[in-house]
Amino acid sequence: MIKIIFIFPLFIFLHFKNLYSEIIYEKNNFIITNYELETFKNVYNEIYLKKISDKEAIKNIILISNLIDHIKNNNPQYLDNLDFKIKSNIDKKLLEDEIKNNLIRFVNIRNEFIFEYFNQNLKENDVLNALTNISKVTLPLSKNNCLIIDFILQDYDVNELAKIYYKGLKSNNFNFMISYENTDYQVCFDKETINLIESSLFNEIELITKSSFNNFLYETFKKKNK
Repeated sequence: MIKIIFIFPLFIFLHFKNLYSEIIYEKNNFIITNYELETFKNVYNEIYLKKISDKEAIKNIILISNLIDHIKNNNPQYLDNLDFKIKSNIDKKLLEDEIKNNLIRFVNIRNEFIFEYFNQNLKENDVLNALTNISKVTLPLSKNNCLIIDFILQDYDVNELAKIYYKGLKSNNFNFMISYENTDYQVCFDKETINLIESSLFNEIELITKSSFNNFLYETFKKKNK
């Protein structure tokens, strides 16, 4: 009876181990197992807060793996610097799994495209689109450095707001000022509103840079597999 108790769990363990080590993709010496697929899908969902299909996940695993291998071979110092930055901000246990590690690397590489565009190519119209994508932005206005809110402006020309916000971003001066009814006011954005605008702007730049980043990915894939 004791033997049965111990053998049965062992049987279950071996069954699930075999199930998750099942190869579901194999081409050009590149193999993906069930375990790797499920790991990727779970981490992807945690990062992007949305699910991904098996087909898309497999395609992403292949492209990401090719990208990381390309960087390892052609710019190892960049990868070392990237890994150092990641390890200083993320639990190292997450990086022990190659699938998780590569996806986190990929997210950081993708973000660098976004930050490069933000720093070098950001346009006023990008800010306008980001603000337009937000349902409503109210403006708390103050005449004494936001110590007291004089009133909250519900409706303001979004084009003018885009100009003000864009100017603040480019000058790194977030003391946003507007003129309303011939009086100058400071706009006292709260943290939640700032986060909302920044998130919308991030998404806007992500969309703008999507094509160039995808081209970069596929060119890398072609170079490695030619």
